[in-house]
Amino acid sequence: MSIACRCPHCAQLYRLKDQHAGRQALCRQCRRIFTVPFPPAAEAHTDGGSTTAHLESACGWGTDRCAAADATPYLQQIEQHVERTIGPIGQVFYELAGGEAPLALLVVPPTRKPPSDQHPLGTDHFTIVTAGLSPREMSVPADELPDVPRLAELMIALPGGWPGIRPDGSFDRDTMDDPRFWWPIRWLMTIARLPHEQGTYLAMGHTIPNGQPAEPYARDTKFSCMLVMPPILSPGAMELRVGDDATRDPTIRFYALCPIYPQEMDYKLKRGTDKLFELFQQAEMTELIRPQRQNLCRRRLGFI
Repeated sequence: MSIACRCPHCAQLYRLKDQHAGRQALCRQCRRIFTVPFPPAAEAHTDGGSTTAHLESACGWGTDRCAAADATPYLQQIEQHVERTIGPIGQVFYELAGGEAPLALLVVPPTRKPPSDQHPLGTDHFTIVTAGLSPREMSVPADELPDVPRLAELMIALPGGWPGIRPDGSFDRDTMDDPRFWWPIRWLMTIARLPHEQGTYLAMGHTIPNGQPAEPYARDTKFSCMLVMPPILSPGAMELRVGDDATRDPTIRFYALCPIYPQEMDYKLKRGTDKLFELFQQAEMTELIRPQRQNLCRRRLGFI
């Protein structure tokens, strides 16, 4: 049985399998969360002739790994890699009706472990990793950029206690409807779709602005651009070998996304990516998203 339903936010029509009833879904059109309704109850009759309603119980959100596995053939390997190099996965959130390659989000909750070689700055933060960009190769010009991997996934890091994300990694739908809290996850998924939707690729140091001219992601922050950078908080997560086929790239590169200010974007365009990374290193900056962090280039504008 299938369920016909519309996103309550933008009225986008979906036809979904009834096994998704009661689950949270991410609308591909407006990128907002909604709950899939239950199908009409099937009628059954008792021995005495009374009519009763029967409805199969739906699996809880984020627990149906079989449905999430449709997102990418590498999902199991990615999950194992994430748990080995970042931490235990609390929830798997996948995009229903996401086209040929729906995205899965693997949410690793804070574990509050002390700093270590694996986690130089500790683990008091959420890490959200995509699974779904890597099934297809990105359009990397191999002759010009032979060292850029053709397979990739993305991640973001959010402070523990981020509004809308419960301690176990599940999402509070009402809170996450607020653009002030949802924008990092929305942009994680938007950028993960970018290479295949536009026939391009992502690589270290790439910047993706929020429009032209770039506008702030939300009213309480002035970030307006995403920087593709190495995962400093989980350096061991950067690469995963997924195959032995010598004719294709068997390595998935995991990039972190870090929001930056327009002045930092200008600095990168004028001075180069390496110079911007040097500023980050001097300031001990990581990919952790802090909406009110210091602008590293505010005082340098007159000298660019």
